[in-house]
Amino acid sequence: MKSVKKCFVLIIVLALFTTSVFAIESAPQISASSAVLVEPSSGEIIYEKKPHEKAYPASTTKMMTALIAMEKGNLNDVVKINETAIDDLESMGSGANLHAGESYTLHDLLYLLLLSSENDAANAIAEHIAGSQSAFVDLMNERAEQIGMKDTHFANPHGLHDENHYTSAYDLYLLAKEGLKNKLFAEITSTSRTLINNKEVLTTNHLISRFKDPSYYYSYASGIKTGFTTPAGYCLASTAERNKVRYICVVMGSKKDETTGKIGSFVDSKALYEWAFSNYEKKTLLSKSTPVKEISVKYAKDKDYLVLTPETDLVSLVPKDLDASKLTFDCKINSEVAAPVKKGEVLGSVTVLDGDKNFGTIKLVAMNDVNRSTFLYILSRVKNFFTGIVFKILGAAVILLAAALLIIRGFNLRRRRRYNHRTRYDGSHRRR
Repeated sequence: MKSVKKCFVLIIVLALFTTSVFAIESAPQISASSAVLVEPSSGEIIYEKKPHEKAYPASTTKMMTALIAMEKGNLNDVVKINETAIDDLESMGSGANLHAGESYTLHDLLYLLLLSSENDAANAIAEHIAGSQSAFVDLMNERAEQIGMKDTHFANPHGLHDENHYTSAYDLYLLAKEGLKNKLFAEITSTSRTLINNKEVLTTNHLISRFKDPSYYYSYASGIKTGFTTPAGYCLASTAERNKVRYICVVMGSKKDETTGKIGSFVDSKALYEWAFSNYEKKTLLSKSTPVKEISVKYAKDKDYLVLTPETDLVSLVPKDLDASKLTFDCKINSEVAAPVKKGEVLGSVTVLDGDKNFGTIKLVAMNDVNRSTFLYILSRVKNFFTGIVFKILGAAVILLAAALLIIRGFNLRRRRRYNHRTRYDGSHRRR
């Protein structure tokens, strides 16, 4: 019976897949020294290359600066630019030519920070939020720990090179994912250009812009942040969505092609997205109407079995060449099920597997109500009483009591016989 049920589920799943033959392509070769491509709703890593290797983040650092500012600051605050915000910035770094004494709203500084990647804007924001750049760096490291960035240590709010300022591709993915939960963060990082104080500000992210080189443009992309220093190479955290599948991609240490002059971070990211969209898709592996397992129900009035179905649809990102016939379904029932049972009651779970690959676990619920038979329930209670430990203890006690009484009775009979025997003996002796 179990094998029949298993096949029944598999037939339904097979119907969800096309019958065309498809061979998944190998991942593209990229110039980046480390990278990750992740489906954020599940956290599944589709592609990785040294994801936890120490790397310098350059201006992708500014994602953290922006996130903290959005969480702790007031967008309408007027921020006065201090001399300390523009001092000691390397000539190689980006700058908005901010001047001491000038004022900007925090909102405008965030656009300068995330679009044109201004280092002086990063310092000004840090000083406004925390009072000093060093105090703000403490906030950055605290927030990194909260997000789960285990390979990261920040030393400044802008990302200019510092040996003690490092992260990893996977940690930047975690930061990007956290940032995109913030509506303003997502809005700014997906903007290609805007006006600040009547001056045009352009994004440095050419995946979402045609201004520098149209060949970089990727219509499915919507952010997030670039970075470059000589030690760090070209870095990019980005996101793209197509056919309801979204990825976050981080590439670090990409190179510039010596022949074409193409910047590797954009070329690498675009290639990874195209590969993933071409080879993976989201499929409904189990629908909420799919009968998954039939279980027996104790004390049932009309029928002694119950069909379990998924609580919701189980949708998972799968390779397009997935062989559905190899899927297995690991069902776990919470405990022995007894009536009454209500429709929709959670009674277990099912995990969909392809070998060692786990495509997700979903709760199993009762497909319909099952009423309890009062007669069967009472009969079971009576049976349980007579077979239960209490009855056994009482039975043992009765047996012990009866045995004790028999022993006492036997002892009394022996005493009475001895007494009668002595009486007869003494009486006959006196008669002589």
